[in-house]
Amino acid sequence: MGNIMLTGVTVFVVVMIAIGMKRGLVKTAFSFGSIFIALILVNILTPVAKEVIKNTPVYDSINQNIQSYVSEHIATSTENMTETGINNQEKIINELPLPNGLKESLTKNNNQSSYDSLAVNTFKEYVVAYLTDVVLNAVVYILLFMVISILMKTLVEVLNIVTKLPVIHTFNMAGGALIGFAQAILIIWLLCMVVTIFSSTSWGQTVCKAIADNGVLSMIYDNNLIQNIVNSLF
Repeated sequence: MGNIMLTGVTVFVVVMIAIGMKRGLVKTAFSFGSIFIALILVNILTPVAKEVIKNTPVYDSINQNIQSYVSEHIATSTENMTETGINNQEKIINELPLPNGLKESLTKNNNQSSYDSLAVNTFKEYVVAYLTDVVLNAVVYILLFMVISILMKTLVEVLNIVTKLPVIHTFNMAGGALIGFAQAILIIWLLCMVVTIFSSTSWGQTVCKAIADNGVLSMIYDNNLIQNIVNSLF
């Protein structure tokens, strides 16, 4: 499955480059810029949006799914930090069907400071709370990104008039191809965040395993700048 996913990613990048050439620099750049506007708004709005979502059925659903997921993979004997031990906890984390980057983050933050921040007392509670927060951050970002994209679309269409100028046509195509490539990578990172959101589902676990087993896909997932920015918010 990993090779199939890698082929799909490669084809997607090539298609995005072609689309960038066709749309041109100005229009593609503005579309690309909307992603960075979204990132800025995420930093500003995520804390507020998270608090709002925590009082909705969406948060309860995410938390319940994560609890079920964790319960399936962590034995009852690992409930307490003192009973489990750090070494055993790291082993348990590494055996979870999650991408390597997320495992490393779970291991790195498995300390008393994080326990206090998440208001938890046991290892199992920590894993549930941490994964719930990661998924919630991703959900908030995706929702904000979708809203912003809709609002920006009209402005992008208006800028299409500028791309008709003959003087900038060639430069417009070449620049569009480069930005199309960059935009493809960012969209792939967004899709990686979607995988993170559904990592507790059966298909999500299958995709996570395929990513972990493929060097190129793991590199893309583990170096997800958007995910790193979102994770830094909590």
